Amino acid sequence: ISFQCTWTVHGGTKVFAQTCCAGEINALCRELGEQGRNILVLFNAICAIVCILLVPVVIRERRRNHEARGWALMEIFLFGAAALYSILLIDWLNPTSSTCYIAIWLRQIGFSTFYGSILLKIYRNLQEYRVRKAHHVSVKEEDLLKYLACLLSLTVTSLVAWTVGSWPNDNLWNSAWPQCDNQAWIYTWYMYELIFLLYGLRLCYKARNSTWLERWQFTIAVCLETVVTLLVNLIRKFHLQISSESMRRTQTLSGSSSKAHPSLAKLRDNLLNGTVDFNEIPIADMNPEDIRVRRVDEEERSDLTVESAPHNVFLSTYKLQLEPNQSVRV
Repeated sequence: ISFQCTWTVHGGTKVFAQTCCAGEINALCRELGEQGRNILVLFNAICAIVCILLVPVVIRERRRNHEARGWALMEIFLFGAAALYSILLIDWLNPTSSTCYIAIWLRQIGFSTFYGSILLKIYRNLQEYRVRKAHHVSVKEEDLLKYLACLLSLTVTSLVAWTVGSWPNDNLWNSAWPQCDNQAWIYTWYMYELIFLLYGLRLCYKARNSTWLERWQFTIAVCLETVVTLLVNLIRKFHLQISSESMRRTQTLSGSSSKAHPSLAKLRDNLLNGTVDFNEIPIADMNPEDIRVRRVDEEERSDLTVESAPHNVFLSTYKLQLEPNQSVRV
């Protein structure tokens, strides 16, 4: 895979990076900061690999410390983080199709696994340490796994339903991430993520007085993800609206408004080309002055002595070249 020449696919059309188009004037290219892009891709790849390599370490530490409750769901937590980090690698691998579906599957499964593990750990801490309950509640790790399995089952079912419903959309299948076609389902996923994170903030607020050492780390993670998700979705929404509005105005100024008024566009083109045919105008719509001018023009055309008549084109064109003693028969 070359780091110097990259491309993406949008609507079945390959769009190459600017470095791939040297000497090609008519090539369809895109501006791309190769150095910054490669650094970002490399960083995400390293993070994904580190998360995978930490899974055996977590398993070994859990076997050593059986009573340590902080290791619960850490393996699933790391797998979810690796799935989120691997989304950016899709643009580096440059597959030809189905990358939008792969990106959404990775995003939703990684999100549900990663933040689901965080919220379940906060929920466990809240149930065990909240002061309003008279009896002590113990949430086992098996219960947390059951809750997380239900959450992942709901996510996978929704993803399968979305994939089947979006099957006829050729633009979504033929486009490469991140140039994906927007759908109503996309906003449904955004709302799901936002509601999930807001519920996590509610749990963090309730657990603010607990003595759990990790509550601040998880609270900061949930708060940052909520703010970033909300800002990114709002920027994407308003950016699409502004872009579509500016494109519509550009098309209107360039003459696309002729589709709404075909008769005016035809008259404008005829005036510019000098091919206006007044026979198309009914005589009832003409004023008396136009009728008089039209009749005078018809009389001049029918008069054989008038130089501007159609049969006297030769005479009217070359009359300056005639000598006084020459004559022309008409």
